[in-house]
Amino acid sequence: SGVPGGELVKAFGKYLFGRFVELYPSQFAGISCATDFLKRIHEYVHVDVQKLFPDAELPSFTWNEENSAFSFFYESSRPFADLAEGLIQGCLEHFGESYAIERENLVEDGSLARFILVPAGHA
Repeated sequence: SGVPGGELVKAFGKYLFGRFVELYPSQFAGISCATDFLKRIHEYVHVDVQKLFPDAELPSFTWNEENSAFSFFYESSRPFADLAEGLIQGCLEHFGESYAIERENLVEDGSLARFILVPAGHA
């Protein structure tokens, strides 16, 4: 396709988030914004995945809010920060929110990354 692999993986992540919304609408019930969903990704999604697949190695997310920015760390045994970024983009689009996504790979392979979400107009 001529598109770099990382961009394809991000695009797949955006698509995948939309599929999650279609297939698992109960996971999104009562959630009004992207940051609320992202803060609770473990309890809303990963707990159910772990029930279905007890041996699954799931990524971990830790988050922090500072001023108007929301940041979190993605850590996984697999280098899927590009996929995580695409999922974040899909999440923002689903909730109709406009944030700039800043990403810092803390490990070159993408297995540990920091994402900072800054509301549009606050950069």
